[in-house]
Formats: sequence, C-alpha cells, structure tokens
Amino acid sequence: MDPAGRPTGEDLRVARVDLLVDDAPAARPVNVLAHWTEDLALSSRIDPRVAHYTGQEELSRLIADGCDAYDTGDRATAAQLLGRAVELATAAGDAFHLEQLRLLVEDVDATSVRLRDDLPRLDVISVAVRSSVTVRDQGPRAASGPVPAADAPPRVCPAGHRSPPDARFCQRCRHEFTDPADAGPVPT
Repeated sequence: MDPAGRPTGEDLRVARVDLLVDDAPAARPVNVLAHWTEDLALSSRIDPRVAHYTGQEELSRLIADGCDAYDTGDRATAAQLLGRAVELATAAGDAFHLEQLRLLVEDVDATSVRLRDDLPRLDVISVAVRSSVTVRDQGPRAASGPVPAADAPPRVCPAGHRSPPDARFCQRCRHEFTDPADAGPVPT
C-alpha cells in the first residue's frame, strides 16, 4: 500500500484529460493512470519515449550553445559543444540534426569534429534556429540507411547557397539539385 492507502501493483485512474475546442469535444477523453509500486527498478525506469525527447532537448541546447559560443569567438567551446551534439545525434540516428551539424563542422564522426574554416554567419544562424526542431520518436526500428559520408562536400546552388551533402533542394532558395556536380566547394 502507498502512504495514501492505495493498493500497489495495479493501475489506478488519477485523472482524465478532455480536449475541447469551442466547448465541444475534439477528441476522445484519455485516462491518466498511476501504478503504485515499491519496486525501485520499476519506479526508476525511464520510458524510452521520454528518454528520446529528453535527448532531443539536450541536443537542441548543445547546438544552440555551440552556435552562441561560435558567435562570441570561443571556437574551442563551440567545437566541444557541437562535437557532443554530433555524438548525441549519431547515437539517436538523428539524420536531420546530423545534416545541420555538417554545415558547421568537418570530420563528423562519433568522436571528434573540427569547425569549418569557411563558416558563413547565415549557416550558424540557420542551424541555431533549426536546433529546436524535435525529431519524432519512430519507436523501435531497424538499422537506418547509411548517413552521408562525413567528408562529403556541401551542395551549392547556382546562387552560391550551401546545403547539406544529401539535400534534394537548396535550404534558402529551394533550387532543386538534379546535377551531381552541384556538390563541391563553396565559390569564393
């Protein structure tokens, strides 16, 4: 029994959530259940979906803080924070954030990164803004397809805008990349 006298080992409804739009039900009500237990292993386990989103929050913070450090001229801290972000994104199989990070760093692997020398301010701002995008948890999944090579050059549209190596469209002007020659060094 828990201190309030509720039985342990069974689900108990502790609340009900109703979604109303203009005072009319917009979805079926959902029960909020509590399962009282004295088993520390059960009570301290983090649901995998909660862990996923907690990791997304940390990843977002690392990217934003890394961009802030870069903006203030602290390249060592920026590389450290963005390197940790690469580790988290790699472990989570988060291709979206890995693509964004490749705009800022070279030699992207799970152990070390180096800030790009030719880093346009717009790329730093773009990645910082996109850092708050949360990638939905896909649940248990088979191994995902290959992540583009770490040393793959960014794609460059006719206007000179850079996009991740496997982008199908320019992130700024929406130019469609149809020619493999679109990949390469940024024009000076």
